[in-house]
Amino acid sequence: METTVKEQFLSSHTYELISSLLLHEYWVDDIYQSINREPLIITSSSHHDDVLDLTLVGTSQSFLSWYNMVQQKIKYCHIQIISIDTKGDSIFFTCKVTPLVM
Repeated sequence: METTVKEQFLSSHTYELISSLLLHEYWVDDIYQSINREPLIITSSSHHDDVLDLTLVGTSQSFLSWYNMVQQKIKYCHIQIISIDTKGDSIFFTCKVTPLVM
C-alpha cells in the first residue's frame, strides 16, 4: 500500500509543482556550484529580481564548457551572454542568468 501511494505521488502534478518550486528556490546556488567546476573566476556578481548578473574571467574553452554544462544539466536556467571583452590576456564574459518558468 505504501509503495502504491508513493508511486502515485511521484507521478502526480503536485509532485511536479513542488519539485519545480524547490529547483526555482536553489537555482542561484546551482549556478555558483557549476562555475566552481570550471577554471573560471567570478569578478562581479549581483542577484536581484530573479536575475543573476555575472562577469566571469577565463578561457573561451572553459566558458563554453560551463555554458554547455548549464544548458544540459541545469535546464531550469537560461544564460544570456551580454558581452565578451578582452583585457590583455584575459577574457571577460558578462552574462545574465535567469530561472525558467516551470
